[in-house]
Amino acid sequence: MSPRDLQPELAPSPGSILFPVWFGTNRQTAKVPDKRPWYSGDRDEIGSLHYGRCLVHIPPDMPFGTVASPWWRHLYSISAWDRKMRIAKFETFNNDDDFVGSLRSSLSETDDGSILLYIHGYNTKFEDAVIRAAQIGHDLDIRGQMALFNWPSRGNIRGYIADQNRADASESSLEKYIELLATSTGATRINVIAHSMGNRVFSRVVSKFEHLASSRKIKLGIIILAAPDVDRGTFSSLASAFPTLSENTTMYVSSKDKALRLSGHLQSFERAGHTPPVTIHPGIDTIQVGNLDLSLLGLGHNYFAETHPVLYDMASLLQGNTNPEHRMRLKRVFDQGRQGVLAVSDPPYYWQIRR
Repeated sequence: MSPRDLQPELAPSPGSILFPVWFGTNRQTAKVPDKRPWYSGDRDEIGSLHYGRCLVHIPPDMPFGTVASPWWRHLYSISAWDRKMRIAKFETFNNDDDFVGSLRSSLSETDDGSILLYIHGYNTKFEDAVIRAAQIGHDLDIRGQMALFNWPSRGNIRGYIADQNRADASESSLEKYIELLATSTGATRINVIAHSMGNRVFSRVVSKFEHLASSRKIKLGIIILAAPDVDRGTFSSLASAFPTLSENTTMYVSSKDKALRLSGHLQSFERAGHTPPVTIHPGIDTIQVGNLDLSLLGLGHNYFAETHPVLYDMASLLQGNTNPEHRMRLKRVFDQGRQGVLAVSDPPYYWQIRR
């Protein structure tokens, strides 16, 4: 193991925490390994999967659903470390066994021994994915360990097509990583949150696992598909695999997700995570969040990690696998011809988050 401590100029304030994020990545290592960024937006040249752990500094009183505090909260603060989440320690492992051994040891010290795996989306740099994973794990108050699959997004808003190609090329790496987590770490369950373009590679891996489930014994816990950037036709052809391999699959969709609306226009195919119509499939709970105000969230694509109602609903789901009927922030909606529903279930209905 090769640790790299990043010493702050000023010590973090009392009450801050260091949140661990375990990662697997098929990104190319940086040319100068001891300096940021540690991994680039390119794929590893020989297809290797690298493993490591980051400790993310979370300042005290960090607002819920954010990775940085508003500037005005720090007018009289001396320490820059209290303004936003940042990576305080970075360490890599020499091989699979070292990674698994360390993660297994950490899992044995948690409340329930579970892993929550986050698969990021388009336009995400290595460090940004790590920090978002830490924010999600911290805000959801997970009781196990937080893991991340960090595929080689370019981290550039103009790199959409390049990111698609990189996501597609990451299928075998994600397959290996999930199998490693599920079969070698001793985890009691593997829950997954896949966001945006991360669903593109994750859905294909799950479909492959479905056909190999009897021989490889891959079973997942809760699957959350957040704003999936997958065309509806492809999603429908792969969707049956999710309920087969999971205890529960939930998909969050929105009519106010400007990024997915643009993606649909660019590719001439509507996205499963954008409405209308609302995509419904048997065995998948579809939750529409279009009634929430996303105007302060830019493109409104990160609502799954930044809006309180969605975070609270995900926490309820992950902590108890609660049926949508019993989650207080949800109400059942039958199509009345206004939204439009793309469904293969009868009668078609979905769930809507209350404001």
